[in-house]
Amino acid sequence: MKKVVYICHPFRGEVAANRDRVRRLCAAVKRDYVPLAPHLMLPAYIDEATERSLALEHGLALLRGADEVWVCGPRVSDGMAGEIAEASRLGLPVYRIDVDWLLTRSGSDRYAKVLWACAPAQTVVPGLPHVRSRFGERE
Repeated sequence: MKKVVYICHPFRGEVAANRDRVRRLCAAVKRDYVPLAPHLMLPAYIDEATERSLALEHGLALLRGADEVWVCGPRVSDGMAGEIAEASRLGLPVYRIDVDWLLTRSGSDRYAKVLWACAPAQTVVPGLPHVRSRFGERE
């Protein structure tokens, strides 16, 4: 059975570019994982500009159905920090994924570059435990 991976990526700011990047990521991994991407689902029925708290609530509900969380994108936004904290609370593995690497590789090699398997130093998420990566120990 394929793992369900929650795609944790910035949304606000460059919305169209962020959504496209998430769509390409999901397409790249769809044969190996079941990507769960709120960026591609929630805008169909929630207006982020006027219903942000509802969007965050629905995103966290989706996260609870995942096997692991993939943190993607150039930065960790406030919304992403909340998702990372919830994943930690639930005991879900959290992996920082190099999306550019993943999108330019093929086969299992695309999953070989995990940047970190816990919160990055610049993102302090209280209580986030060290997570053992399936690719080995990471910092």
